[in-house]
Amino acid sequence: MAKNVVAGAEEMPPDKYDFHPTPGQHTFGHLVGHTISANYYLCSALSGSDLPKFNRPRDSDPKDTLTAELKSSFDYCTQALANLQDSDLTQPVRMGPPGATRGSMIITFAEDYGDHYAQESSYLRAAGLLPPWRRRRAVKSGPPANALPASDFCHIAQSELR
Repeated sequence: MAKNVVAGAEEMPPDKYDFHPTPGQHTFGHLVGHTISANYYLCSALSGSDLPKFNRPRDSDPKDTLTAELKSSFDYCTQALANLQDSDLTQPVRMGPPGATRGSMIITFAEDYGDHYAQESSYLRAAGLLPPWRRRRAVKSGPPANALPASDFCHIAQSELR
């Protein structure tokens, strides 16, 4: 997941980090910043370690700052979770709902990344860009016969919200 999330952050041009598909949505930069914070909070809770000091992201941070911190946050997670064992999964954690365990928070972590991955992909498409993970697949196999252009996808998604 880290590879795809970082690739998406790198794909979005610097001048589009303040892009948001609709006025009520967060900016792309906010989404990247949220992912950074989630990495540090969730991985420290899962590993049982103290929350490390990190550069807390701001929506106004430039792309290069956010992508560097995003990579660092994934590196932290890799290191923090390296020694997590199956026998640790029933241990309680300090965050999450009452009674949360490391195992339940891993499920929360996976769901959160599915959400971040989907949001990032949608933002890229709404900005007229093909997500890197989709482009790699398209290069190998070509576009599907029923593929819609990104503009049609956004129009359909917006009409579903009405």
